[in-house]
Amino acid sequence: MIGVSEKPTSDQPTGSSKLAFVLIYVLCVLLIGVPLVICELVVGRRGGMSPIATISRLAREEGRSPVWGLAGALAMLTGFLILTFYCVIGGWTVYFVWLAATGSLTGVGTSETQALFDGLLGNPAKLVFWQLVFLSLNALVIIRGLNAGVERAVTVMMPLLFVLLLFLAGYGLVAAEGLKAVDFSRPTSRRLPSVRLWTP
Repeated sequence: MIGVSEKPTSDQPTGSSKLAFVLIYVLCVLLIGVPLVICELVVGRRGGMSPIATISRLAREEGRSPVWGLAGALAMLTGFLILTFYCVIGGWTVYFVWLAATGSLTGVGTSETQALFDGLLGNPAKLVFWQLVFLSLNALVIIRGLNAGVERAVTVMMPLLFVLLLFLAGYGLVAAEGLKAVDFSRPTSRRLPSVRLWTP
């Protein structure tokens, strides 16, 4: 997994190299992630069943080996393993969205926010609760099916994600004295080769 630390160490990129890493990451998402999502939606729409049943059916229709059904099993296993990690992060996110929506983060500084997060990590019951809230929200989308659920959610949420990123970028420019922040974060060609993956 990729970790972005708020307190960089000597082996983690900072400044322009961190922005260069983000640019490379976004490029990989556009060139690899987006095509994969499109492929998954196309295969799912054509088969209309579980990944294992869908790929097995498509393999039979195309005269291919039924062993291709294992690719569907691998897809389900991969999704499960990813879920075990991201449902925890999702729980954290929903918790802080709730705090923001209820005004509990108004006027809260960095140290207070860190204390809230530490308190969340130190409370297993609260962690489980917010993780279940996140999973329940996902379940509400999934039970509606591919067309009315997943595709509609992607159609709405992906544009909202980009709007949110633009808003955060604009806010960052205003809050961090605009041009100074851009100059600090400007990627350079000599920085790009030095960018590497790091773990938290």
